[in-house]
Amino acid sequence: MDTINYTSDSGFVNKDVAELSRVFTDHEKLKNVGYNVLYKAKRFGKWYILKGLNDEYKNETFYKNLLDKEFELSFFLDHHNIVKVIDMENDPVAGKCIVMEYIDGCTLKEFLDTEHSSDVYRKILDEILDAMSYYHSKQIIHRDIKPENILITRNGNNVKIIDFGLSDTDYHATLKQPAGTVKYAAPEQMDNNTAIDCRADIYALGVILKNHFPKMYKGIAEKCTYIDREKRYSSAGEIISVLNKKDRAKYVSVALMVAAMLMTVAVVATRYSYAPPVVPQKIDTLHIYHTDTVYMQMPDTIVLKNKISDYGDKEKQELKEARNYISNEYKKFIDSIDAGFIVFDDIADKYLVLTQRLMEERDSRAARIPFDNPFRQMFISSWDRTIEEHTPLFTERFNKIMTEERERLGIQ
Repeated sequence: MDTINYTSDSGFVNKDVAELSRVFTDHEKLKNVGYNVLYKAKRFGKWYILKGLNDEYKNETFYKNLLDKEFELSFFLDHHNIVKVIDMENDPVAGKCIVMEYIDGCTLKEFLDTEHSSDVYRKILDEILDAMSYYHSKQIIHRDIKPENILITRNGNNVKIIDFGLSDTDYHATLKQPAGTVKYAAPEQMDNNTAIDCRADIYALGVILKNHFPKMYKGIAEKCTYIDREKRYSSAGEIISVLNKKDRAKYVSVALMVAAMLMTVAVVATRYSYAPPVVPQKIDTLHIYHTDTVYMQMPDTIVLKNKISDYGDKEKQELKEARNYISNEYKKFIDSIDAGFIVFDDIADKYLVLTQRLMEERDSRAARIPFDNPFRQMFISSWDRTIEEHTPLFTERFNKIMTEERERLGIQ
């Protein structure tokens, strides 16, 4: 009997065991950023970022207050697209510092130095807007949104907004001086007599879109960067709505094509779903192993009456009722759209359901007509022609609805 081996070849390539320290070790100075200095350090086997003050600023009250303010504003932010602030500590190397999560990635500027798919650009923009909308809802204005303060993770291309060092809120009464990076700062941001709001960050985002994103975002960038802030988007949420409208515009076009294809399929299906009727004829009965086997032969042709006038009043009335039934079904469908019972997104699907229901009703009524009765094929052909007659009317109505929808959404 074979023995089952429950052991595995899986394991670590190198089996060096690192000591898990309670204090920060392995400090690596990353760079000086203005009055700040950044260190990468390890604790409990994890990497962190320590943000402190350069030596020449460590004893200056103004800059110590800035560091305290940044910690106070950032500590309570909890969003997956904003770097997480963990604590404020005194470290032997970094001094008094903000402890933040370590992000393995690059700046947005570095990331956008290479071309990316439209889906990636949209993902990045969506995540920036989501983060902005979140911290704006906390009454926080970043005041220094720029590509260098937006990180993109190596794993997953996720946005992480960093550096709230120049941020401000409605409820802070100190450190309200003009601040920011000139290239990305809104005009009012440099005016000491003007209270700024979230539209300052929107202006900076517009500059980023202009300089680093594809031309498809040009219109949004232009509105973000109006000198008169009253003409800009009022919030990140408004930009999100505009982007969603553009997505909806694409859907409108696709929906029209889909609806057109569905109607074509429906018409073709109704036209060719029935072959000309054949009349089975019993020609012989053979007894084989005590089982009756009946052979049938199908004639190649059958003589049909081609005009309605060839039929009696009963058949004519049946055709009339069928036409009225189809017309009423289409009328109810259009009325349901006009009354708002069928929303625009569902029109194509609902139309296919209507077409399917009409075909099933046709089959049900045709089944009541004897198979060898020539009127059966006349009934089917008349039913299908009636549907074909209504198809252009529905197409015209659908085009009108689509135009109204685009106008409602403000899409050119």
